[in-house]
Amino acid sequence: MEDKKQFKMQGIRFARSLQTLVKMVNMFSADHKSAAGMLQRSYEFLNPLVKQSRYLTLGFVDQRVLLNNILTAEDSLKPLENELLKRGIGRLRLKPASHWRPTETPSAQFLPMQK
Repeated sequence: MEDKKQFKMQGIRFARSLQTLVKMVNMFSADHKSAAGMLQRSYEFLNPLVKQSRYLTLGFVDQRVLLNNILTAEDSLKPLENELLKRGIGRLRLKPASHWRPTETPSAQFLPMQK
């Protein structure tokens, strides 16, 4: 039970950082220094989650956040839900990637939220 609670808290922390990253990329470009720093922080929040469970599913169902198989209410993530829905994205499934290093410059392919 404690593991689920911890996973949920870490997942929400990652989702909030992703939400901030999306906002930042909408204002600047994906290659902007501030966006690169936020991408690094998001990666640092994501990394322990995918190490623990091999993947992370982040989605939104009936006004709630889905983190793998955990549904929880989190009103502060509504802007992220709206940004993803605008792009026709119902959920994200993130897995460890051995080919990407967080020190690489983010590209528009990795962050398709650019205008």
